[in-house]
Amino acid sequence: MAYLYILFSKKINRYYVGSTDDPDRRISEHQRGQSRYTSTGRPWVLMHLQYFSDKESAARAEAKIKSWKNRSIIKRIISDGRFESAG
Repeated sequence: MAYLYILFSKKINRYYVGSTDDPDRRISEHQRGQSRYTSTGRPWVLMHLQYFSDKESAARAEAKIKSWKNRSIIKRIISDGRFESAG
């Protein structure tokens, strides 16, 4: 099992998309500044968490969202409550 997650930083007005098999641990690492990319945006707010049956599916979803580089799509995923792979 794995998860896709989206964090938001009000401080830098940015979203961060990631995937993990342990969301509590990973988000805690972001909050403690242990991720180079997210360390300047603390505190982060969890905006979306979605379960996937395997790591590969969650990683594919993460890569797809990051490839779009589109804030409106991220906002739509958050408002819809889930990422749909088509699109």
